Amino acid sequence: MFPGLDTVVAPLPEVADPDGSAFGPVSVRERAGGTVEEEYLRVLGRPEQLAAWRETRSYVVEVTA
Repeated sequence: MFPGLDTVVAPLPEVADPDGSAFGPVSVRERAGGTVEEEYLRVLGRPEQLAAWRETRSYVVEVTA
């Protein structure tokens, strides 16, 4: 199970650089930006679908007959 996209993660003190880490806390969403999901949506998704992903809102396509 993976953490939710709004979860904030940071380097573990046990493995961080003792002189101060160059990496601060960041949300999983920020870290995942530009990953497979967004690339998939950019190539194969609808523009509204990609916008919803970036704005962290649900997207449900309207069904037409």
